[in-house]
Amino acid sequence: MKFRSQIHKIITEICNKHNIKIESFSDDWNFRLTKNNISYYISGYQFPLDNAPIRLIVDDKAAVSSILKEKKIKCFEHIFFMTKNFNIDIGEKMLKKYKKIVLKPNNGTGGRNVFLITTKNELENAINKLAIYNCICVSPYVEYENEFRAILLKNKVQLIYKKERPFIIGDGINTINYFANKINIIPDEAIDLNTIPAKGKKILLNWKHNLQHGAKAIIVDDEKIKKIIEKITILASKIININFCSIDVAKIKNNYMIVEINGGVMMEKFSSQTTNNYNIAKNIYKKAILLSFANIIKE
Repeated sequence: MKFRSQIHKIITEICNKHNIKIESFSDDWNFRLTKNNISYYISGYQFPLDNAPIRLIVDDKAAVSSILKEKKIKCFEHIFFMTKNFNIDIGEKMLKKYKKIVLKPNNGTGGRNVFLITTKNELENAINKLAIYNCICVSPYVEYENEFRAILLKNKVQLIYKKERPFIIGDGINTINYFANKINIIPDEAIDLNTIPAKGKKILLNWKHNLQHGAKAIIVDDEKIKKIIEKITILASKIININFCSIDVAKIKNNYMIVEINGGVMMEKFSSQTTNNYNIAKNIYKKAILLSFANIIKE
């Protein structure tokens, strides 16, 4: 059987093992799971463990930012704008205030159409590309190296991994472009591809901490870091009252701040890295599915 995605393959294996009927719709993007005449739906990476208002709220980056800030949770600021009301003048004022800003869809995901703005030209380009969205958000840019993702189910952390951005180590001979091609990564536009890094110098190729943009997931086994991330993410999930989610956390010097909460639990790239990662993702999705059918499936 050919599968559209890792999640399609994983949930099919789970359903087959537990005698759950699975039907797919919309080019294998939506699924109906049925057992004992009871049905639940999975849409994309959204599972049937949270109600619609909760899912809509966590998809609203500015709303989550406001809620967490009101509860004194350290998090990145996301300032909401209707796209039609955001213009060059507003952007330039924010750029003057913060020096660097990030523009992105207020309900976007996967690092798509996320722009780091340092100049008026970059601002104009971003505004034009974001015109297809109804609303956007603006964040002051914060430089940091380490970002982590925690997967939570019923206020319990199931997995924490670090997103290691793609990088190269210079040899004093070859260009950044040479190394980037070797690892099949497209560097940020701001990087001069013809630069020859000094021998031993580390060059980060992307400012975004997204697995879809070449970052690598590294499972965290440092107990001190895990406890810190568990504490802040569990508190955030309880405040939002969400049952199944992923939460991104940035480490800035010795401080940990929530970047955003994702209602869709995407583990495509993570599960593709190794067999162990695949089994971890499958176990988490299995728990989510069985929890949906908790009244009729006993393990």
